[in-house]
Order: sequence, then structure tokens, then C-alpha cells
Amino acid sequence: MKGPDGLKNRKTMIRGMFGKSATPALQEHILKMMLAAPETTAYQAMAATFAGGNWTEETIAVPALGIYADHSAANDPGYFKKIFPNGSTVEVPSTGHFVMMEKPAEFNKLPWQTSFPKPTSKRHRETSTVSPAVYCVRMGGPSLVNDIGKYRNVFPL
Repeated sequence: MKGPDGLKNRKTMIRGMFGKSATPALQEHILKMMLAAPETTAYQAMAATFAGGNWTEETIAVPALGIYADHSAANDPGYFKKIFPNGSTVEVPSTGHFVMMEKPAEFNKLPWQTSFPKPTSKRHRETSTVSPAVYCVRMGGPSLVNDIGKYRNVFPL
């Protein structure tokens, strides 16, 4: 991801993330955005993605929605259910890593709010420390979107 062939290697990796629904124009748009990152940023993002500390077999007992691309080596709803026993999964057909850009209408119709229990009282809404989570699994594994404590592969709704 760095060095003399770093840019070429990053471009090849990104091209491998597109699903059937990614138009040539969308692919170029995404390539332009992602390749604009400095080499150090791109390298560190990849290193963080595969860092052992980000991968755990611990159960995360929050409601979660696993979003899978059908062009993904990480499509494993059974493993998702093991980690998120209160979760459910959905696969968006003909997509790759960029599900939300490749099929925005389908992505926006996903059951974001209906998948999670509603807080039962005003106090519960104000004091609850357990947020519902969305676990975006795409080609290459979980997205490191934000931190909830030590779990870097989930983000609050």
C-alpha cells in the first residue's frame, strides 16, 4: 500500500471492491476520492483494519443490523449472529464494498429504525449507554467507522 507501487496497488485493491451495479462513472468518482488520500493515511487505514486488536470473538449484546454486499468474501451471517446474537442481517444484491453508493435507494430502504427496540421511557432514552449498532460488512471485513468503547467495528445509529 506504500512505496513505488503503492498507488497502483491501492487502485487495484479499490477496483476489486466494486460490485456489478457500480457504473464506470461511479467507479471513477470513488477512485478519485479514495486515491486522493495521502499514502500514509491509506497505509495506516489498511493497517488499522487488519490489526489484531480490532478483531474479537466477544459477544456484543446490542441490537445490530449486518449489511452485506453480495460481492464480499466477508459474507458470513452465521459469524455475525455469533458476535451479535440480538442482530439480523441483510444482503444487498449486485453490490460490492460501496453498498450505499452503488445502490442508494435500496440502502436507504433498509430497516434501520425498525430493526431495533424503541426505548420504553424518557429516562431510558436519556440514560441508556447501549446504542443500537450497524455492522457494515463489505469486501475485506468490518468497516472501522467509529468507536463504541473498544468495539471499533460498530457505530451508533
